[in-house]
Formats: sequence, C-alpha cells, structure tokens
Amino acid sequence: MKSPMANHPYAQLLITFVLIFTSHAVFAATKSEVVGSLTYSHKMAPATPIDIGLELQGVKVESIYFSENMEALAILWNKTPMTVRPEIGVALFDKSGKLIGTGQSSAKFKSSSIRAGKQKNYTLQFDKFLNDYKNVAKFQLIFSIVEKKADSSKNSRDSDDGF
Repeated sequence: MKSPMANHPYAQLLITFVLIFTSHAVFAATKSEVVGSLTYSHKMAPATPIDIGLELQGVKVESIYFSENMEALAILWNKTPMTVRPEIGVALFDKSGKLIGTGQSSAKFKSSSIRAGKQKNYTLQFDKFLNDYKNVAKFQLIFSIVEKKADSSKNSRDSDDGF
C-alpha cells in the first residue's frame, strides 16, 4: 500500500523537518542543543565524489562519497578556533520522491568532535535500508552544529573540552 504522502510535493520538506525536530529532542535530553542547521539536495552519484561546499558557523562539509558497500563518507573541516561537534544525516529518495533510506553520523562519543583547524571523516551507513543504490535518484543532507547547553557559570563556547 502506497502512503498518501509519498507523492505530495512537500513530503521531502516534511521529512527534513521531522529529522531536525527529532534531533533537537534527542539533544535536549543530553544537555546539548542544535545551534544551527542547513540542508543540501543533489542527484545521486554512487562511487563519485560529490563536492558539497556547505558551510555553517565556520564548519564546512567539503564533499560526500557514496561507496558501493552502502556507506557514505562525508569530509568535514572545522575552520574555527574552537572544538565543535557537527552532526550530519542523509536521506535517500527514489525517482518519485519516496524516502527509501537514511544514514546518520554518531555523536555519542568524544571522537565525534572536530578540533580547531582540523578535518574529519564521518561515515554514514545505509545497509539496514538498502542492498544497493539502483533505486536511489537523489539524496538530501542535513548538517547541524551541536553545543553543550551553557550553564549559569560559563558559556559552552568558551571551552575547548571536545564534549
């Protein structure tokens, strides 16, 4: 049975907002907050590096590469003078605009932070949703910056503790 939302012109936008708000709720429970988010859409091109060039608060998503083993490698560069914790998620859509897979970076560990002036690779896995990319027509990426919530004694941006 096909969902009535599958072909709705705003279905992808709705899915993106659901992903953003879900992320915000999860981070609220962990004493973190999303301080900015951007999205990017592009035609799917497996086994080909895709230049993104998306920048948010001094952190840049340089490129993404969808490998044949159902993973994507996103390269992020922190151009700020402080450690930051980015989040990146990708939704995959078929030619009719139906969501058919997702992948999200993990921010549960200290290693998810990027030190000042450094670059880091993030891996996103899609193998729980798809066996191959043959039905994927396009992807939509969401990129966020997450910070510890400031307490009353100091501002979280003043520290470089890497979360």
